[in-house]
Amino acid sequence: MRNYFVEKLLVYFIAEEICTGCGRCVQVCPNHAILWAGEKVQIQPALCHQCGRCLEACPNHAIIVRAEALQKARPAVPEAATAAACEVETLRASRKQLLLTRMLDGLIGVADLLAEHFSKPEQ
Repeated sequence: MRNYFVEKLLVYFIAEEICTGCGRCVQVCPNHAILWAGEKVQIQPALCHQCGRCLEACPNHAIIVRAEALQKARPAVPEAATAAACEVETLRASRKQLLLTRMLDGLIGVADLLAEHFSKPEQ
């Protein structure tokens, strides 16, 4: 089993040589992911939701979208979690067995009462 997976990610960035600093992208970004950096702008990837409004607003097409493959580590399942899952199953089985035992005890009690009732001679 591989211990990593590949996630494709769209990355928006500003082509600084094309950007004129008009600020239209800053105005339309609903997540405030585009900030001023001097006379130009920068996209903050952590805030960008890839809505595309900046692409539509930029008159110079200075916003570039690139697909990047991001290799991420696959989360490991700790042995403690596996052991806890086994323990939960054991507890469930024990609870089921206890419930059945109590049900049988109740039925035996009812049977004893019925036997006692019907074994008495009628007066």
